[in-house]
Amino acid sequence: DIGRSADHKTKTEYRQELMAQDVKGAHGLSQRTPVTNSATWDKIKGNIIELGKYQRATGAGNRLSEVTDGTIRGFLASKQGVVSESTLNGIRYSLNKMGACLGEERSASIFKVTQEFKGCGMEKPQEKIRFDNPQAVIDKISDPRCQEIAQLQLDTGLRVNDARYIRLNGDGHSIEVHSKAGRVVKEFEVGAQHYQRLEEFSGGKMQFSLSTINHYRYELKKAAKAVGEKMSRTHSFRHNFANKLYHELRSEGYGHNEARAIVSETLFHERLDIVDRYIDN
Repeated sequence: DIGRSADHKTKTEYRQELMAQDVKGAHGLSQRTPVTNSATWDKIKGNIIELGKYQRATGAGNRLSEVTDGTIRGFLASKQGVVSESTLNGIRYSLNKMGACLGEERSASIFKVTQEFKGCGMEKPQEKIRFDNPQAVIDKISDPRCQEIAQLQLDTGLRVNDARYIRLNGDGHSIEVHSKAGRVVKEFEVGAQHYQRLEEFSGGKMQFSLSTINHYRYELKKAAKAVGEKMSRTHSFRHNFANKLYHELRSEGYGHNEARAIVSETLFHERLDIVDRYIDN
């Protein structure tokens, strides 16, 4: 479901509907949620086309609808230890999405095969995503609307799309957030100062976009370079927020796992191991 048609739904809206139907578990939700992002769709198509080429090259047929578990296993094995864990996870996700199109029995069978290769990608050193001086980067952003996105990310830990597309509540201090994981937070606290600034950019609307993602990336890259940062990511401020929160919690007496759990909840993450990416570096 990619596009802007009248009946188009977001990933969050699909997941909400499924949860209301008592569909549970990350895999169950993922398998039943249509692809709503064109970039994700392009990656899925590319991975499945590559599977088709492998199928033909190994003499296993020409029809993807008839691909066997053995062929899928061989294809994944050819990637094992060759591509990074994140790339392998993307391939596994693509194959699971393909399985969802082939019926419940094949979907379950393919999922079992892809699970065999969980954690089989190449390990690579985690690169540092955080800015050394995030506030200096923000102060150097020339577009005030992009500057507000960045400050909101640094102060709250929001993902870029949640800080970019705003849903005002009208209460003077909170916004509604539709997280990537499908969770909706009706009253996400941003504080009176942020709320007032957002209202100034709203043009009288309750829902509006502060900037396109590409323009925000451009402004961020330009500002980061100007202050001597070695990289710029739209996720960087989120990493800065999470790392700061974790260390504040530890200094207040929270244990490592307690602090991780709080950071995970604050970032709308379901898995603690993902949080380690934010606090390890």
